[in-house]
Amino acid sequence: MWPLTKPNNIEIELLESVVYIGPHTRTNPIVRGVVRVSNNRTSHIHILNILFVCDIKTKYCYNNKFSCDKKSITGDRLTLYCSHRKPLVVNSDSARQLSFEMLLPSEIPETINCPQIHVNHHVILDVEYYYDQRKLYQQIRKPVIIARLPDCRMLTGENLLEMIDSRKNESSWCQYRITIKKKAAPLGSLLPIQFEIAPLIPGVKLKEIYVQLMERRTVVPDVDRVERTTQSCFFIYPAKNSPFQLPTNILESPWEATVEYQLPSKMAHSTETYQNFFVNHLLLVSLVFQVPESENSTKHTTKSISFSSSIDLLHKHTANVTRLPTYHSLVSADETVHRHTINLDQPPPDYNAVI
Repeated sequence: MWPLTKPNNIEIELLESVVYIGPHTRTNPIVRGVVRVSNNRTSHIHILNILFVCDIKTKYCYNNKFSCDKKSITGDRLTLYCSHRKPLVVNSDSARQLSFEMLLPSEIPETINCPQIHVNHHVILDVEYYYDQRKLYQQIRKPVIIARLPDCRMLTGENLLEMIDSRKNESSWCQYRITIKKKAAPLGSLLPIQFEIAPLIPGVKLKEIYVQLMERRTVVPDVDRVERTTQSCFFIYPAKNSPFQLPTNILESPWEATVEYQLPSKMAHSTETYQNFFVNHLLLVSLVFQVPESENSTKHTTKSISFSSSIDLLHKHTANVTRLPTYHSLVSADETVHRHTINLDQPPPDYNAVI
């Protein structure tokens, strides 16, 4: 164990605090950053090693007892500095900065924290140095978030997201179609849902619309390789200040509306299927109608229609991933010149001057 002492002011600055991995990726993601070392008094650093660690903890019930499995996945140790003959001298006049780039293990699970599953990632810096003629050690930990990009095509046609579509369906009292505008959406974002309803009999009234998210967290322990699934249900509601209102009268003609629902930010996101766990989500939309019990009847009964589909809920940090502009959002020539600071009044530099 490395004793933790802090005579040196050492910090790890990551170029990207969030590392994105593609769906079903088999390539190694990369972490880049800088290690900064400074000290008010002179110290001599002999060893600077950096290591990536993924800690996995799963909880489950086995033989009527609660159990917990812990695993760690480590990358290759990267040596930033190692020399006992010529140590790295650090004092108030010579702060040091060392850059690094390290490959992470392939097929690494994404960062997630929920009741049964905890996956966290860190970059760990180990330092061995002499200070006031004493040999000391220091360890610095920097968290890294590994976020998965959608498990579906990001673009279809002219940069349109894939959708979930119930297609046109027909019941005894109406035709309906439910379209969820995104097949994958980050936690905390808005989820647009379009409703199209056409009455087939007189006296049909839309009473309520319910939208729920069913979360399934599955742990597969090595002890018996049996899946253990825990479920949670979340109601989601139209975003604040939404102008949406249900029709107050009987539907005498086709009715259509698009509503933006607010996804929760404090729930688990979906994951791929890993060796010991996976998380998936189901979106359930229910339409509640009031319909006549029979033709020419003044009595009414309550009927409901439900539609469900799997949905890929992403880590909230994927909301910041930049997407390409649509075909019609062309950048003008003047804006291109401005972005690249090109001076059209001056000729390009001489080739020999550049090299």
